[in-house]
Amino acid sequence: MRYEAFHICKPSTFIESLKAMEGTTLVEMRPTFYAATREGAQKIAKGYGSVTIIPVTLSLSRPFINAPEASRITLDWFYEFFPAYKVLAIAGRFEHFLVNTSRWQELEASHGTALTLTSLYDRSLQDFLTLPLEICAIAEDGAMRNMVSSMGYDGFIYGGSGEAEGEVIYYPLNTAGIRYGSEEAVV
Repeated sequence: MRYEAFHICKPSTFIESLKAMEGTTLVEMRPTFYAATREGAQKIAKGYGSVTIIPVTLSLSRPFINAPEASRITLDWFYEFFPAYKVLAIAGRFEHFLVNTSRWQELEASHGTALTLTSLYDRSLQDFLTLPLEICAIAEDGAMRNMVSSMGYDGFIYGGSGEAEGEVIYYPLNTAGIRYGSEEAVV
């Protein structure tokens, strides 16, 4: 599916390097996301101190996560794709994000003891799978991008958080289907 979106950018030299990558099919080594609306892109750009945005047309035909209304998913999302032990390994990559949530505090209180990801996994897989994770953390992790790309997925679509709250974010895994327009000043 083709989407119209906006890229938050640095000055012209960065744009020219992006345009030079048009048509490549590599999984991007550096995270790049696109906001669905001009207004959202401008808001994010101001928060990042960027001075320009650029309209793009991009293609995402098989996103690994297609949740434009959600900025988080729970670990049970992965349980649909991977065996439980693999979900535990994925959780380990994002431990800092998972244990610094109100859900983690609730689970420690309900279990009556300090927990680790492994101890929670061993005690209650059901509780373990309710841990929330920001989708942007998954999309920005190089190993995760490479893994989902090798599975045949081409990106992520999710709801923004922080500066991007209320915005739909597109995160393609390759540049082959992206066409860049002309820079626009952030107003």
